[in-house]
Formats: sequence, structure tokens, C-alpha cells
Amino acid sequence: MAAFRDQIRLAFSLAGKRQTTVGTALANGEMTATMTATLITASREVREKFFMNCDNQTLRRIEATSRLMRATLEFDASPHLAAIFLSGAMGTTAAPTGTDPKTHVITMLPASTRELTYHTFIIGHDDGTGEAWGWHDVVFGRVRLEASAGGDSVWKCTVDMVGNAARTSKTGWTWPACVDEDPANLYDGTLTINATAYILTSKSIFCEYDNGVLTNDAPFVAGALDWTRGLRSPVRGYTLGAAILGTDRPGDALATLCRANSDAGTVVSDSSVRIGTATNGLTIEAPSAYLSAEAATQAYYGEAEEAVLNVRIRPLGVSGDATSPLNATAVLPNAQQSTQLELPG
Repeated sequence: MAAFRDQIRLAFSLAGKRQTTVGTALANGEMTATMTATLITASREVREKFFMNCDNQTLRRIEATSRLMRATLEFDASPHLAAIFLSGAMGTTAAPTGTDPKTHVITMLPASTRELTYHTFIIGHDDGTGEAWGWHDVVFGRVRLEASAGGDSVWKCTVDMVGNAARTSKTGWTWPACVDEDPANLYDGTLTINATAYILTSKSIFCEYDNGVLTNDAPFVAGALDWTRGLRSPVRGYTLGAAILGTDRPGDALATLCRANSDAGTVVSDSSVRIGTATNGLTIEAPSAYLSAEAATQAYYGEAEEAVLNVRIRPLGVSGDATSPLNATAVLPNAQQSTQLELPG
């Protein structure tokens, strides 16, 4: 039976459950939900050593030196799904508080912790035979959330993942039920910069967190050909950005902030983006941040006076504040709560 594009599936733990140990995939039964994404790609990357003859002109043989899996997932994001992947990337999630809805606080792994948490996924085609591949020891590199006003106002999430190349065939796999959660719309959320709300004048917003996963260094140890340690880079990337109605001409308050310090921008506080509503949403917060103009300072949409400023918010560390430089808060209804989101990294 032929498999159509809309039958491409990813099965995962809807509770965001993580592997207990590296090298041991979650059981099939832990894959409790199926996601139909706008894009799912999975590929095996093999690094090779070429051995040449003594004349150094002709090839004698090729030997694999390391292997890993790369995958990219794109989907329309509900606050719950966005929280699962952002929590897996940032690494630490507190136990929920409150009644209904409940609140989870998501923070970054401390600087001293380099090894990321591991996850398991099954990728394949829901084509009647259930043939699929199981991937384990998966860590999240980049998680990007973005939305734009207009026809494409739904929040989208892109997740870049790296994992062990030793995939497992899942012939006869029975796919669990598909996730049925409404994606968040841009107009349901909030954007705050320096304690001022800008959502009503926003053209687009993005949030990005990047672990800079190492794939050509310490993850490969002497005893293994395949991925054995998912380490993040010593430097993690995290930024918020937006295109906001305004002008680069003198007198615009936002432009003045962006152009301070010889056009390098200035420090602002209480900046955040919320995806979803106050009772079913994910808020990404920067207690303190550096606000500056993007390379393309100003752009126009529609009529000439409809100009937008492209701004970038780079979170700053705050001494004594454990939630800085970046943290997130997921407020989810009880129906979407999971004990696994309570686990620390």
C-alpha cells in the first residue's frame, strides 16, 4: 500500500517522558500519542575515514568512524506541545502548582550541567502496515516558536533533534491516537518589552532556544561508534524577536530604545512572550535583556505608513535570579497535565 505525505507520523510520549538511562529506549507502550506534523525529516549521518594507497591517489577502503541521527520536526503548536519540547531542551521543569489550571516553571540546566536529557521517538508511515523506525538517545538542539499576523497566525514549532544512529525496526507497529489539541494563535498571546505591551501592534514574533549540540567532539567516546553522550555547547543561544508597528524616525519610543548606546541598543526589563491564553499558555520570559534593532531595522507592509521595526531581545543574566537569563512558565489545564513534566533535568 502506498504511503501518502499526510500519513507521515511521529509517535512520542505525550507526557514528555524521558529515558531513564542513555542507551535504553522507552518501551513501545510509552509512545502514547501520534503527531502529524507539517514536516518530519529523519536521516542518518555517517562520518567516514578514507584510506588511500601509498601513492595517495587511489582509494583503498572506507571506514565509518562515527554515526548519528538528525531529525527536524515542524508542527502547529499548542501550548502543551510547545511546553513539552521546550522543557526537553531547557532541561529542568518544576512540579506543578495550583489547582486547575496548573503551572509548571521551566528553567535552563545550570552552566555546570552539559549532558542533556534523552528521549525516544518512533517515525514512520501510518499506511496500514505500521512499519516504522524507533529512535533513542534523542536530545533537542534548537527549538524555535514563531507566528506571523494574517493568514498564518498560528504558532509553529520547529525542533532540531540529534540521536543515536542505531535505529530499531518497528514492523507491525500500531500507532496510538493522534494528538487533538488546537494550536495557539498569535492574537491570543502577549508581547511585553520593558513592561510595555506590544501585541496589538505586532506583525510577527519568534522565540528560539539552541543548545548547540556537539556532534564532532566529546559525544563520541572510544568505546562506541554510535552517539553515546548528548552534550550541549558551552554557549547556548536564546533570543526573542518581533516585528512591531513603528518607525525608525526620531520620536518613536521603541526606536529610541533600540538606537541607544550608539545604535547598539539598551538594557530592558520584564520582557516576555506568551503563546496561548492566560489559562492555557506558555510564557517565555527574560527578566533582563538587551534590546536592539535587527539588521533590517525597518520594513514596510501594505500602505507606506505601515512600517515595522524589527527588534531582537537577548536575555541577560541577573545575579541571584535563578530564572535568568531565560525561563518559561506553562499554565495548562488539568486534562493536559503530566507527571513527567514534573521531573527535574
